[in-house]
Amino acid sequence: MSYRRTKNSRQVFFPVLLLTLLICFTTSAQKVFISGKVLNASDQSPLPFVYLRFDDGNNGTTSNIDGKFTLPDSIRQVQFSYIGFKSATLPVSKIKGHEWLVNLYPDDILLSTIEVYPRQDPAFRIMQSVLDHSAENDPDKLESFQYTSYHKFWLSADDPAKSKLTGKMKISLRELERLQQKFEENHMLLIET
Repeated sequence: MSYRRTKNSRQVFFPVLLLTLLICFTTSAQKVFISGKVLNASDQSPLPFVYLRFDDGNNGTTSNIDGKFTLPDSIRQVQFSYIGFKSATLPVSKIKGHEWLVNLYPDDILLSTIEVYPRQDPAFRIMQSVLDHSAENDPDKLESFQYTSYHKFWLSADDPAKSKLTGKMKISLRELERLQQKFEENHMLLIET
């Protein structure tokens, strides 16, 4: 079986190809999101950073500081939870297509009062102990003592000023740039004891 292209088949092929590609791109680009806002049921104020858990799993998101959120419509249910409020679980199919207004009700369970009283800072106790034993540990009154010391000394060069480069010194700009880069990367002298 042979296939021959004709002028008429080209006129049909390209529009069909264009239409097919257009349909593919528009259907793949249509990702639907559900948006909404989480409110306090008692005073209708927005609740910031409410945790939204998807489909009883580990995936989820949080509302922003204004209580607003967006969800993909591919999930089946969402659980809203917030400290001090009763959790709410809503099926997505029930409220599809509109902006959600989710009211969370305050949880009336109150904890008993805890009173915290200040005490002396532990650092004061440690410093008082140091002062109490200062006469025993005075290095001028000891026959001998030892300690460990660490010293670090390095010597580097500053960028040479143009006034310092005039005169008898013959140095090219390229050599000067390489010298500056060398001083930026390394110290001329480094001593550690």
